Amino acid sequence: MTHLASNVRVDWPPARMPSSTGQTLLDTALVAIASRPLQSSALARSGSVSDGKSGQARFLGGSSPVTIGMTTQHDRAPAGSAPTYADPLKKGVPADRALQAARQILGGPHLSVLATTNADGSAQMSVIFVKPDGDDILFSTIEGRRKTTNMLRDPRVTLLLHSLVASATESAYATIHGTVEVTDDPSGAFHQVMYNHHMGGATPPPEPGAHRLIVRVRPRRAYAPPPYSSE
Repeated sequence: MTHLASNVRVDWPPARMPSSTGQTLLDTALVAIASRPLQSSALARSGSVSDGKSGQARFLGGSSPVTIGMTTQHDRAPAGSAPTYADPLKKGVPADRALQAARQILGGPHLSVLATTNADGSAQMSVIFVKPDGDDILFSTIEGRRKTTNMLRDPRVTLLLHSLVASATESAYATIHGTVEVTDDPSGAFHQVMYNHHMGGATPPPEPGAHRLIVRVRPRRAYAPPPYSSE
C-alpha cells in the first residue's frame, strides 16, 4: 500500500524490514508533512500550488488555471454607459395643471394633510378640513395647538390634497406650498361653516374656553404627479 502526503512517497508496510527501520521511515514521513503547513493551507484556500520555479500558480494535475467562460452586463458594457432613469415624478405636471388638479381634488371627496415646521426643524402634520376660497384655502384651528404655534412662528406650510375618488382627476394627489395668514374667529362661526361643508350641517362639539382662529393659505406653488401610465 502506497501513501502520498505532500509529495512524500511512503511504501507501507515495508518489505521485510526490521520494525525499527519501518518506524524510522514513518517518523520521517510525518516530519516531512508537518514541515510544510504553509503549502497545505495555501492549497486549501486557492485549490492550486506553485510550480516551485516561476512562482506561477498551477492547479493540481499540471493543467492550466480554469476559466468559467461567463460574462456579466458589467463585463460587456463600457464604463460609464449605465442608463440613467428619467423619473417623471421629479418634475410633475406644469404649474397651471398642478393648480387645476388641486382645485379638482378640493371639489370632491378628499383627504387634507397640513405640514408645519416645529421649532427644532422637524415636520408636524395634521389631518384637517379645508375649504377653497377663490385661489386661497381656508381652515379652522384653535389657539395654542402645535400647528397654530408653528404657523405663528413660521408661516410657511405645505398642504397635501389626496382624492378619495378613483380616476376622478388627472392626478391622484396634489401639494400646495404657501404661507398663511391667521385671523380671529371669536364666535366660532367659521368653525360651523366647516361643519356645514364637511359634516352635513352637524353642530360642532362644545369647546369651552377655546379661542377659534381662521387660517388662510395663500398658495405660492403647486405640484401634481403626471397621470399614471403602465408603459
